Amino acid sequence: MNIKVKLPDNRFVDELLNFYKMYRIYDTDYIFPILKKDKSEYTDDELNNRKDSVRRYFNKQLKKLLQLCEIEKNITFYTARHTFATAALRNGVNIHTIKQSLGHQSITTTENYLEDFSDNEVDKQLENIF
Repeated sequence: MNIKVKLPDNRFVDELLNFYKMYRIYDTDYIFPILKKDKSEYTDDELNNRKDSVRRYFNKQLKKLLQLCEIEKNITFYTARHTFATAALRNGVNIHTIKQSLGHQSITTTENYLEDFSDNEVDKQLENIF
């Protein structure tokens, strides 16, 4: 099963990205100004606290959105990450690319993250080889 994500018109996406780039409070490689570009400016505790704080905020906002849409499921930041990774894998994205996009240090972490990728999906992927 291929999962396709349709993005809005590129002009809209470009304008949105430019808006976030213009109004960032500091230089960062991220679309949203969650972390500074130079992570060495943070202690390990500060970095972990910042990530936890942003994740909690994201989950709170996501919960509000789900309520507005009358969706009665528990969807979190990690659900979104896992969905992205699974969709990428199902659409033929190399696991090393997925590893990098998730920010994993080890390919083993990514493999564990995607271990529930069904045997049927693996069989379908392998059929494409022959």
